[in-house]
Amino acid sequence: MSPDARLIRQLDWGTCLATLALCLIGVAFINSARSSDGHLSGEALRQMVALGLGLVIAVVIVRVDYHRLIKLAPWAYGLGMLLVLATFAFGTTVGGNKAWLRIAGISLQPAEPMKVATLLMVASIASKREARVRIHDVLAVSAIVLVPFGLLSVQDLGTALTFLPLLVAAVFVLGIRWRWIVAAALAAALMAPFAWRQLKPYQQERVRIVRDPYRDPANKGYHSIQSMIAVGSGGILGQGYGDGPQNRLAFLPERHTDFIFAIIAEEGGFLGALVVLGLYAFLVARLAESAIQARDRLGGLICVGVMVFIGVHLVMNIGMALGTLPVIGITLPFVSYGGSSILAFMAMMALALNVRMRRLGR
Repeated sequence: MSPDARLIRQLDWGTCLATLALCLIGVAFINSARSSDGHLSGEALRQMVALGLGLVIAVVIVRVDYHRLIKLAPWAYGLGMLLVLATFAFGTTVGGNKAWLRIAGISLQPAEPMKVATLLMVASIASKREARVRIHDVLAVSAIVLVPFGLLSVQDLGTALTFLPLLVAAVFVLGIRWRWIVAAALAAALMAPFAWRQLKPYQQERVRIVRDPYRDPANKGYHSIQSMIAVGSGGILGQGYGDGPQNRLAFLPERHTDFIFAIIAEEGGFLGALVVLGLYAFLVARLAESAIQARDRLGGLICVGVMVFIGVHLVMNIGMALGTLPVIGITLPFVSYGGSSILAFMAMMALALNVRMRRLGR
């Protein structure tokens, strides 16, 4: 049996099918949200094209040993930083955030490929540490994460916040002493009032709205209120595909991107939402298993990084839909509309599959 055939036999087909199922659910509900006549919408078609491209990228990533791919991490990180910096000069504004680039007629959100590049750089640096963690290891990993976080926070604070859990996870994997963790927590608590004052008024209002969306029901609290109505009206079995009032009557804004989970809950009901959550739970469990079984620290760190990014996006997006977290424009992995997002998450999942395939050292 050829080496490629042996690797294919070790491919985690369960993860592949669960990921593809989430992507197809996404296409279906994007179409439900954007199609007015029952035909395939432009957004759904573009999502299918992005999914096809994502599958091609995933196949390429899976075929190349991750030990070889990690050598490209500095180049990927450097290119990602250039794209992020380019948005300050050449970026276009979408949804109030100047965080997009138009390249050859195609819209790209540099923050998405930057997530993959940052993950690879963190895994590369953290995997080379000695048995006893040193302060410069922590500083190096912190710099790798905090530099793009700082730049992206100017463009889109919500997206930037998804980088911080990667730093926390990397620090724990490094084995940092508890006194450092306690010191960092105290420093963060002391800086919280200062950080609050640095937020723009509309950002502060987003936080206040979480406590009481009805303080501004026609403006700042509108998204949360309409989303909670959509989720609550779904009941057990849902209103039926394409028949959700909040969706069909367009009461809920951004329903194909930030609030697609609300549409799934409205039209698919509790059972539909449970299916989606079950698929995510399966993926997270598989990623945790892959991290434990990885043949080396590098592979484990890659899987942990993928698990963190997917888990953070999942919690933040569903938190927005349920009105328990501020509305900060976080996509639901594999499901929300957005070519940049789906390409980034497909690349991440391919990296995790790459590690799992080679866990036996073959």
